[in-house]
Amino acid sequence: MTFFLLKLNRLRGGCRVKIFRNIKRRAKIILLIAIFLALIASLSVVIIIHAGLDSTSILLAIGVAVYLLGYLVNRLFQPENIARERTKKLESFNQALSTQISETKQAQEELVIFKKFAEHTEQGFGMADLSGYLTYANPALCRLHQESDPGNSIGQHVSKFYDDQDREWLRNEVLPQVIKQGHFTAEISLRRLKGPSIPTMQSIFVIRDEQDQPICLANVITDISKLKQAEEEVKKHRINLEELVTERTHELEKANRELQHEISERKRSEKEADLSRLEIEQVNLHLKTSMEQANLMAREAEQANKTKSTFLANISHEIRTPMNAILGFSDILYDEKLTLDQRQHVSVIRNTAENLLTLINDLLDFSKIEAGKFNIEHCEFSLLEFIQEIKSLMLHEATKKQLDFKVNYNNIDNNHIRTDPVRLRQCLINLLSNAIKFTEHGHVYLNVSILQRNKENILICQVEDIGIGIPIDKQTAIFSSFTQADNSISRKFGGTGLGLTITSHLAELLGGSISLDSEPGKGSKFTIGIPIDILCPTASS
Repeated sequence: MTFFLLKLNRLRGGCRVKIFRNIKRRAKIILLIAIFLALIASLSVVIIIHAGLDSTSILLAIGVAVYLLGYLVNRLFQPENIARERTKKLESFNQALSTQISETKQAQEELVIFKKFAEHTEQGFGMADLSGYLTYANPALCRLHQESDPGNSIGQHVSKFYDDQDREWLRNEVLPQVIKQGHFTAEISLRRLKGPSIPTMQSIFVIRDEQDQPICLANVITDISKLKQAEEEVKKHRINLEELVTERTHELEKANRELQHEISERKRSEKEADLSRLEIEQVNLHLKTSMEQANLMAREAEQANKTKSTFLANISHEIRTPMNAILGFSDILYDEKLTLDQRQHVSVIRNTAENLLTLINDLLDFSKIEAGKFNIEHCEFSLLEFIQEIKSLMLHEATKKQLDFKVNYNNIDNNHIRTDPVRLRQCLINLLSNAIKFTEHGHVYLNVSILQRNKENILICQVEDIGIGIPIDKQTAIFSSFTQADNSISRKFGGTGLGLTITSHLAELLGGSISLDSEPGKGSKFTIGIPIDILCPTASS
């Protein structure tokens, strides 16, 4: 293309040189013709005067001479005007050609990027004309279809990728709907060259030109076989677990009824004076056997409950993984340039996902505790730095509700202690989160101190608030699973009722305990006592 432009410029320069030479040559000719016409005009005037003609005839003769002179000049300079017009056309053509070259280069670069994306993505991608005949298939689509050579599929109708019962539906309903509405998404089985068809999620859409006219169809295909298999396995495990629990429950109920019946028989036998000692011993032996069977069934039911908790812990972990992805992408989307409504919608998605993730984490921790898989790891850390970290985490939530949040120290030195900081942090965050949530105005304090009991160092962490308070008859029940002081609390403040249950279990796993002092309308004080080892401060501290 550069060679073509250079050659075009050379031709244009040569044309200009020739034009200037022709102009000089024709100027000389014009001069000669002008002299000749002047002589003829003078001679004509002389003849007219001698002939005695009037002035009108003289002016007419002069006008004819001038017209002839102008006509000759115009004919001589016309090639120059044509050359100028052609030069302008060439310059306009050069500019249009340069623009087209730039657009073509940009289109080629975009085509290379698209081709690399299509060849390396794990999702199948294909393109077809408006009649449904395939024009492009990426390697992922060929792998799904089990086609080694993409050229074998090019030119084939897309219906060959689907089962017989879906072909007419796709040809007569789906393709016209896509061309009319612009898109179509559904779960459709994809036919393979070998083996059975596989379930896929397909998104078909129309690609349009600059005039908004449809030019071709595109389809993005995602293999959901593993997802379907996982759903079936979860469903199967759930059904088996429910059947096992139901069976064990019926057996336990039956054993209880038999036990009650035996007890009734024993009491009735004791009242009968003529019942022999041998019969009483036999009844006692039978009763003992029944009780052993009942205990065995109770242990089996407890084992089934642990199995359910283990399954719940595993499935909660699987649910939490995609939730983290939703939170991550919602944060990325929130940082993009959005309208006010879009930003509000993204904020709702993010807040809802965070609440759901909190509920899933509580459920996961509770399931791990029930399944006996909750591990405690003791390590050394700075108590002051640990408390300051807790304060930094909770200060934002308290400030949003305009609460006075403080940390009060008593008998705390800059020493390192040994316990499990992760579980201790979880306990304090649960208690502080509840205190902030149930306190509308006033203060929330975290009081930290170290006491000695029987030559043992006890870390005391007390969370104090002036919130709604808890009635005395509800203070024991709130440490039970899925329990809150009042059903209206769940509707107003949310939550699952697992936070205090998990905190109580964690305190026991750390070797300590939790206590409560509360009055309705005056607030609450939750106190955790954890045994610790006090170490000397490190050089850095």
